[in-house]
Amino acid sequence: MSGKVLVLDGRFTDKNRWKPPLKYAGIALEKVVKKMSIAREIAAITSTMLPPIAEKKLQCWIRSRHIICSGNFFIFETVNYSAIERFSDCIAALGGTIISVNSVGKIWMGNHRQVILYRAKASLHAPHHDLKQYWIKYGSFRTRFDPQV
Repeated sequence: MSGKVLVLDGRFTDKNRWKPPLKYAGIALEKVVKKMSIAREIAAITSTMLPPIAEKKLQCWIRSRHIICSGNFFIFETVNYSAIERFSDCIAALGGTIISVNSVGKIWMGNHRQVILYRAKASLHAPHHDLKQYWIKYGSFRTRFDPQV
């Protein structure tokens, strides 16, 4: 039987050598796949963001001039609608609310392409957040999509 390939327990062996089932860190692979699918379902149900992570994302958008502050409102402009959804998740994690989402118009990206510009307005009245002071230090009065004067 040397040189022949046998099938034992669903695993191919050569020269009558039995190979154990696939394992991942001591757990059978089928169990790992089942646990991963359960984890995905739980993550889909509880897709809330933690406040420190939400604050870091908002600070990044302030530095990149996507967010400006106007009174007690934060105005977010982007060309990507999925970024609007992430922005609303961040605001909700910090205890604020989205007031409105509008399409402002089309802007030119390069010489031959126009994209839709979205603007979201949010209210964040939590006094324990220092996002307004962060915007004063690192932000701008104009977004990156405002026309140059």
